[in-house]
Amino acid sequence: MRRIFFHILLISIQLTAIAQNDSLKTEKMSVSGWVNINNNGISLIPTFSLGKPSMLVDLSLKKKRLSFIPQFRYNLQDQKPWNFILWSRYRLIDQGKFTMQLGAFSSIVFKEQLVQLNGIDQYMVGTTRFLIGEIIPAYQLNQNSQISLYYMYTKGLAGASNYNLGSIQGTFNSLINFGKQRIDWSPKFYYLKVGDTPQQGSYFYSYLQISREGFPISVNTIQNIALKSTINASIFNWNVGLSYHL
Repeated sequence: MRRIFFHILLISIQLTAIAQNDSLKTEKMSVSGWVNINNNGISLIPTFSLGKPSMLVDLSLKKKRLSFIPQFRYNLQDQKPWNFILWSRYRLIDQGKFTMQLGAFSSIVFKEQLVQLNGIDQYMVGTTRFLIGEIIPAYQLNQNSQISLYYMYTKGLAGASNYNLGSIQGTFNSLINFGKQRIDWSPKFYYLKVGDTPQQGSYFYSYLQISREGFPISVNTIQNIALKSTINASIFNWNVGLSYHL
């Protein structure tokens, strides 16, 4: 069932991309991005973290209903790549306050592995690859707030683990305003299942950002708390960082 869902999702995005190709030629492309430096890299699945300072470079290219979002994550402490993600999304439904997006992307995780070369143990950087599909229905409550559901299936390649993640999330922009400063908050509850193993858990995740109108630098923090989990991971992950918006 999971494989069927994943392949249908990939095919749907490819077909809709082809169908939109002619009309996209007349639309202007919007480009944006940001760079974030933080004390602890939080993974795409926030149950896991790098445990070291990291830098994230996030770009976004949007044209009508299609978007491409490459993201590059670096381990600052060891000065090595950590995770590269190539994201593509298509807004399948856009009807007033209700939207639905389909996403498909690939992820490469870099990690040191102990190998033997000429009988000598050495650490070398290896890669683990994942193919990922997602569905995101969302409802706009007002100009600054929305609530969304999220489902993501992660297929690990070459023996890597598979993951199922489902969540409910709120996005509250300008939750608090004081002068030109504002606070945005995105909380979510999510459930994570590791492949066909008994490992599973429920979590609370929070992203908070403080920014100033017309100023490109913002302060942000992430907290991820295990509510109930049998997954071999930290029960509490957090970071604080600075973002520069391009």
